[in-house]
Amino acid sequence: TLQKMSNLGQPPKITSPRLDIIYSLRASETKEQPIAFSAVADADVRQTFWFVNESYVGKTKPRESLFWMAKPGEYFVRVVDDQGRADSRPLRVQIVE
Repeated sequence: TLQKMSNLGQPPKITSPRLDIIYSLRASETKEQPIAFSAVADADVRQTFWFVNESYVGKTKPRESLFWMAKPGEYFVRVVDDQGRADSRPLRVQIVE
């Protein structure tokens, strides 16, 4: 039997944003501030696609960073490679004085 392509190889692994960090925005800043999204991917991957709360926010090549303009809140970040494999994690952004 044939396997689907997405069952072969390893899914991408998000390296940023990190799981163990609450990201902070300075209250003194008047504009949004960037958070880097990056992931490592298998050798067969040419593009990764980034989503925040199901909204597409951009694409990168493996190991490249996408800078997302953060606002305070709780989000769900997901990366999908061009083979259909995915990784995801929560992201929390808060304001600090």
